[in-house]
Amino acid sequence: MNRVFSTFLLLILSVTVFPVSSDARTWLVRQDGTGDCTTIQAGIDLSSAGDSILVGPGHYYEPLTISGKNVALIGELGATATYIHGTPLHRVIHCVNIPATGVIRGFTITEGEIYIPYWPDNVGGGIFCESSDVEVIDDIITNNHGDGIAADAASVLYVSRNMISYNTGEWAEYGDIFGCGVYCFTSRALIEDNEFVHNENAAVLCQGSSPVVRRNIMRDGSIGIGCFASSQATIYENLIVNGTNIAVAIDHSSPTIRNNTIVANRDGISFFYASPVLENNIIVGSRWGIYNSMSSPSSPILRCNDVWNNSRGNYYSCTPGSGDFSADPLFCNPGVRDYHINLNSQCSPANSGGCGLVGAFGIGCGPTSIQETTWGKIKALFR
Repeated sequence: MNRVFSTFLLLILSVTVFPVSSDARTWLVRQDGTGDCTTIQAGIDLSSAGDSILVGPGHYYEPLTISGKNVALIGELGATATYIHGTPLHRVIHCVNIPATGVIRGFTITEGEIYIPYWPDNVGGGIFCESSDVEVIDDIITNNHGDGIAADAASVLYVSRNMISYNTGEWAEYGDIFGCGVYCFTSRALIEDNEFVHNENAAVLCQGSSPVVRRNIMRDGSIGIGCFASSQATIYENLIVNGTNIAVAIDHSSPTIRNNTIVANRDGISFFYASPVLENNIIVGSRWGIYNSMSSPSSPILRCNDVWNNSRGNYYSCTPGSGDFSADPLFCNPGVRDYHINLNSQCSPANSGGCGLVGAFGIGCGPTSIQETTWGKIKALFR
């Protein structure tokens, strides 16, 4: 059998034994009628698993449901050009039983409304995922009544490069409506490289979940990150600044909290019946730095943290760990939110006594002379 014939036979067998599936389709949504449909929900309904729905710019006033199929929902010109608005008493996007990775990318998701204070109708005003595997990327998720994003029932979330802001909630007489940036309940999540601004209850809240939360900016909100009900989150390289509540709140959980920069919150890290690992964090300018709530029988492990200039005390009902120190971290320019450290900082790898880098950011300025300062002078930079 010559080589040409054998190659031809192999090709025939491969087509016969291993048939090639048809290519996924892209559906075009155009409000002017030039696409396949004029509404996003119609595009979702027409699509099959693996398809993409490419949405033209404009304002779309329609609550959406994606059920039982992984599709890629994409704003053609990005989040600043393509808006999906909720309608009264409806979430913006509801994802149900998506078995493989679905995608929501390039939208402003806004004006979702949740008013029923009972589970699960009290979460996820912007996006709510039930038993779904979803990526939420490059979106603006803002001004929703209820969480920006919520996940339930063993969902898997990937949340990256989003602006998540001004999502609100409220406490009701017999329940509550959450107002978090991202809320995870019995779910897994990777939450990275997002900016959270002024979310009412928390930037990230996990309950019975083990998310990875890394390289996010959380500012001007309430709680930064909350870990409750046996959550084992991994939290590192985040900036949590100017919060009106606790930067990291831990209740009956055992997260690992490493290399975060925590500045000017009400309290830094607070735990209650918990076993957190706290290492290489900068915690400055809060009321309490590290706080054992109600002197609970917690078992924290503390290593190499810079806990400095917290107004009521650096530690409450706990003691410094191995390598912990208290020194001005010498931020480069906190007035413009530059929390890199000076070359002379004790948080730098060269000066930390074998701890390596302390805080979320490396060296960004220096060398300069070291000048004594007070926390009052630092706070004045934010006014």
